[in-house]
Amino acid sequence: MSGRRGGSAGGGTLGLIFSTLLFALSHPSPTLGLVLQDTRVDILHGGRIVVSNPAATRSRNEGEDGWRFVEELRLGRFQGRGPDVLGDVGHIAVDEQGRIYVLDIGSQEVRVFDRDGRHLRNMVRAGEGPGEINYHPYGRDIRADYMRLLWQPPNRLWVEAGQQATLTVDSLGNHLRRTRWSFPYFPEGQLATSSRVAAADTVGSIYEQLMVEDWPDHSIREFPRMTYIVRRPVTAGHELLAGDTLLIETRRIEMGLPKVESTGDGGQIAIERPVRADARQIAWAAGPGGELWLANRAAYRLHQVTIEGDTIRTVELGTPRPPAAGPVDASEYEPVIAELGVSPEGWIWVRREREDGDDEGGGPVWDLFDNCGAYRGAAFAPFPLASPHIGWRGEVHGVVSDPFGVDYVLRLRLEGVGGSTVVAETCPY
Repeated sequence: MSGRRGGSAGGGTLGLIFSTLLFALSHPSPTLGLVLQDTRVDILHGGRIVVSNPAATRSRNEGEDGWRFVEELRLGRFQGRGPDVLGDVGHIAVDEQGRIYVLDIGSQEVRVFDRDGRHLRNMVRAGEGPGEINYHPYGRDIRADYMRLLWQPPNRLWVEAGQQATLTVDSLGNHLRRTRWSFPYFPEGQLATSSRVAAADTVGSIYEQLMVEDWPDHSIREFPRMTYIVRRPVTAGHELLAGDTLLIETRRIEMGLPKVESTGDGGQIAIERPVRADARQIAWAAGPGGELWLANRAAYRLHQVTIEGDTIRTVELGTPRPPAAGPVDASEYEPVIAELGVSPEGWIWVRREREDGDDEGGGPVWDLFDNCGAYRGAAFAPFPLASPHIGWRGEVHGVVSDPFGVDYVLRLRLEGVGGSTVVAETCPY
């Protein structure tokens, strides 16, 4: 696998990437094999590590594996005039001290609370001045992820208004930098149509997810849409630099014929909309040390890779079926993985795709792998959580809404019934 430097698109096709991984796994040629309880570690020629959990199976019921979530904090009230009466919560972030940053689109500000839920300050209000940003008026109901928060240690909060600007402030709300969003051109005929600030590490970079379309002519009704991860270093002056890119996915988009629609003011406009799109196949996450994790959503086979595309480690659960070698139609694709997350300790949290028969009112279910790749079991959240944030010591923050549409911010702590906790393990390799 390969990437390209300097912010330009690069890398091979996704099919080539994962075909290469599959070949390596089916021809292991290990130089060293270790068996630790139900986990096997093979170190292949070239140094790549394969961690297998062949006997482990995903539990079906809450509490089977001894993990449970305990509610530690509920931030918000149904009525009143205090700062903990939240409006439309669009996103949250949590720093290493446990301070909670709540992007309240209803009141058009970011409210900051300490670890115990005490209100500290309001900041990042609506406007064009220092430390201000324009808010989308419809909140997350109209366009999910349009506005986002991202905390980057030691003292940067990124506030993103999609395709407008990204504001950088410190924990007190002091203005650090404003980065105007632009349409960065890739090679001729390709245009970045959307981006989002998706992750930050502890070594000075943030990670941007770019969607790029190769649609040079509107007479073409079918074209590829590529997804890139861009690692962008941040200077001491809070400037985003051009970074390395990794192509992780190529999907096929089919457009319908232009349709004339009214604009509401007596005018008309011709709109082209997708009529078919290949299913999203790849989930990814960035770890605290700058590592990337990729997984085909149809198989429990997780790959730790560099931004250049080199595979360092592969983690498997059970006997995963081979992933599709290329783009597939949504009707032929059965994802089991919804999203990946990595805790500060290096544990991998694999959020399951919902299955038929799941409780509609239930929360997300995560399969847990420790930092060494050993499968540790499943954890069932008691409530649906929007914008889940995975932090230290098994803490998960997220947003829940009651039947009246009132938003609350929860902190749940993962604990083992037998005394297990989320800690960085010492790996035997």
